[in-house]
Parts: sequence; structure tokens; C-alpha cells
Amino acid sequence: MNQNLLIIFFITIFLNTNLYSQITDNQIQYKRSSLHLGIVNSGIADKSEYVLQAYDKYPFPDKYNNHIVDVPVFTPDNYELTEEERVLHNVQDEEINAEADEYLKEATSGFIDNKSGRENMIIHVKLDKYFNETKLANKLVAKWFNYSKEDNKFDMSLIQERGNYNATEMEVNIAKNQARGLASIADAGELLINNTFVTYTKLAFYKNEPVARAVRDFAVKQADKISNEFTKDLAVTFAEQTYNATKEGYTAVSIIWLYQLDWNDSVAAVFYTDIWKNPQLLETTDIFKLKLLGVESSKSHVIFTVEETEQQVIERVVIRNIDNSFSKLQKKYEVFMPKVPITSIDPIRAQIGLKEGITKNSRFEVLEMIVDPETERTSFKQVAVIKPKEDCIWDNRYKLTDELISEEAKNIPKYTEFRGRSSKIYPGMLIKQIK
Repeated sequence: MNQNLLIIFFITIFLNTNLYSQITDNQIQYKRSSLHLGIVNSGIADKSEYVLQAYDKYPFPDKYNNHIVDVPVFTPDNYELTEEERVLHNVQDEEINAEADEYLKEATSGFIDNKSGRENMIIHVKLDKYFNETKLANKLVAKWFNYSKEDNKFDMSLIQERGNYNATEMEVNIAKNQARGLASIADAGELLINNTFVTYTKLAFYKNEPVARAVRDFAVKQADKISNEFTKDLAVTFAEQTYNATKEGYTAVSIIWLYQLDWNDSVAAVFYTDIWKNPQLLETTDIFKLKLLGVESSKSHVIFTVEETEQQVIERVVIRNIDNSFSKLQKKYEVFMPKVPITSIDPIRAQIGLKEGITKNSRFEVLEMIVDPETERTSFKQVAVIKPKEDCIWDNRYKLTDELISEEAKNIPKYTEFRGRSSKIYPGMLIKQIK
């Protein structure tokens, strides 16, 4: 009996005996992407203690494997750019609107300046320097292959754990350089190692009034240069109206830089041919890199109320802002979009919800995983398209302890239900949101 027939045989047994009709996400073995989380230790402006405490409580995204290495804190002030680097990346200091620029930067600890995007571009350039100096990409690879500096060796135990491969067979075939064995290794490289991501998050929480005041004062100064009195009065009036409309409360902002480990066939060939036999080379080689996929931000206007403490409001807003930025990145970059298993088929359910940006208009493809018995390479075939039921979308956004207890008491379901029926769908299949 070949491999495909064997898979069909067992699936049939499960379906017919109802042993496989209701399972949980944790019971399903599937190849998740892996993630290293980091924070940019930059100015957080007001309420900095609460903001940092909120980040410390940020739950690791449950649709990814935890691949955190090293101390995940980056301090931009520790990395100075040379004039050549500033010119190369077009991040030179500018003199235009310097007074307003400094006012805004001081009010928001550098989160807002009059030269749009320059400060965050500088952070990106400094992140690249940080990655190169700390060899973060090498450390990510070292974790994949369980590198032991003391024993100077690798093993495939983590790849086996996350991908359900035969670790012993893979190690033997690497040593022998056998084509069939290297096919399964290439499969693990494509589905596991290549899907290793790094995010660094910059946070801010600042009063709106100083920012609104800075904008108003600068606008009034500009209006003073207008010779026509009527037009000048209109400009000043508009500046005052804008100030009054925007001065209340606080603004919470998160910006996330998303990177991917650049693991390709040529990098893999060097690793398995040269570095596998000489593991110590992993510490000095420059072949491993991180490539920037994109940057996303989320912003929330915050007004404190008597119902919650400032710390509670900040905790919820900061964490949900980060989740919103993740959701935007997932929708924009398909490679970063997680696949989630179906946990039941009558009705169709999966543990995904509002935190991932699902709406009633979201569409998901249902994917069947196929393993070619000859090449041992994995591919995915779309077998159906489903949409969530409008009144059955799981609110899995971050909640405080009291809210969680309340949900438990109400026995609120922890899944989203989907419309659609198909004889081709069964639990364990993966769904992926369609852009």
C-alpha cells in the first residue's frame, strides 16, 4: 500500500467512526511559521511604565512557533550612523521646519516629526546594523539545528518536533548526501526554516494636547506670513478649531518592522555541504541574512474613564494595537499569513477570530496537504472556499483577567463558525485567508 492510499485509509476510518469529527487546534500536527519577537527600546513618552508592563504581558501569537533567541531588546541610541550611511539610505538631517520638528519630537519622544518617516527609516537602518553585529540570523539558524557550542554539533530534533520528519534518517542522509534524503530536508527548509520571521515593535503613548498645540502654533506662525487679513483670520480660526477638536485624551501608537530569514537553495547548499560538517563556522559565517518584508502601524485615540484604571486601559489598547499591526502585516504579506486547522466539520469551525482581522466579508481557502511519495515534497491544494458566519466570529482580542473569567462563566465559544459544506473537507485541513 503506497503512502497516499495509507493516508486515505486512516482518514476514512476516522470519519466513519466519528473519532475525528471534533478536535482541538493543539491536537493537530501542522507546520506553523516561527517567530522571534523584539521591542525597540525608544522613547515611549507618557505613561512609559504602564506601556512597558503592557508589552511584557503581550501573549505570544498562538499561530506561530516561539523562536525567540537572545535578548529581544533593541536600543537605537546604541547605534550611531556614519555620514556615509545616512547618505546611502537618504536619512540626512533636514533643516526644513526645524522648530516644529523639534517640538513634535519632544512631545512624542520621536514618534512624530515634521519630516515624515525619517525617524522610523533611521530605526530601520539601525536595526540592520544591529542584526549584522549580533548575527541574529545565525542565532535563528542555530536554534533550528539545536547547535551546541560545547559539543560542536547539530541535530534535527526541533525540525522533527515541528515538522513531523524522521530526524535520524535526515541526519544520515545529510552525511551521505543522498538525493532522496535531501529532498525531505529541502521540504523542511521550505516549509519550516524559510518561514522564520522576526518582528520589532516600537511603542508610544502620549498626550494629544502638546501635539495639537504644536500643530496649532506652527499653523498660526505660518498664517502670520499671509498678507490678506481675511485669509489670515480664516487660517488662524481653522488652526484653533483643529486644536480644540484634537487636544483631548491620549494617542497610543505601535509600529512593527517585519523581517524574514532568507533561507534559499543556495544558502541551504552551503549549510549542508560546509557548515554541517564544521558547526563552529555558524558563529562567523555571513551567509545568513534577514530581509525586510514591510512595516505597519496602528493608532488608537484613548480617553480614560472611571470604570477602568489607567493601567487597564493602556494594557488593553497597547496589546490590541500590536495585534492590529500583526493583522495588517498578515493580510499584506501572504507568506506571513498563518494557516489554521479546521477543528470540526459539522459545523465547520476553526480557532481564529477578530484578533486576526476576520470580518463577515472575509474569505478563506480550505487547503489539503499533499506529500509526493517520490520527492517527499509537500504542497497544498485548494478544495473549497468558505466564509465566516456573521454572528459566529470569535472575539479573541486581548482581554483583562476579569473579562476572561466572565467569558468562562458564560461559556463563550472559542472558535469561529463558517458557512459551507463539502464532502472534501475534514478536520485537520488548513484554512488560509484570501487577500
